[in-house]
Amino acid sequence: MAIFRQFFPILLLLISGLTRASTFVDLQPAFIVNYNDGKRLHYLKVEVTLQTTDDEMASSEITYHADYLRHQLIMLLSKQKADDFSTIEGKEKVKEEALTGLQEVMIQETGKPMIDKVLFTSFVVQ
Repeated sequence: MAIFRQFFPILLLLISGLTRASTFVDLQPAFIVNYNDGKRLHYLKVEVTLQTTDDEMASSEITYHADYLRHQLIMLLSKQKADDFSTIEGKEKVKEEALTGLQEVMIQETGKPMIDKVLFTSFVVQ
């Protein structure tokens, strides 16, 4: 146990050196889409931030391809059902679908997925 205490600070330094800093890219303006549940038209307003820990070029590549990424998200969000947004599990499922779709766009355009996480920073359903 004493050995662990002695080497723990060194271990922390090694681990922190291996981790990369995250970069966050906001997709502005907010997404406002409508979707239909079969009975009536609903509106969704979502603010999205993308997280990347890839190289320094990732944020500039994401910004460069932002229109294509926005298109992908609008198409995904507008085909959802009302139930998809009513639970945390549903929102998580949409978030995972968004991540997969956006990574596919970046692979197609750059050869690398570049996006690690999709963050919904605001989510309003009406």
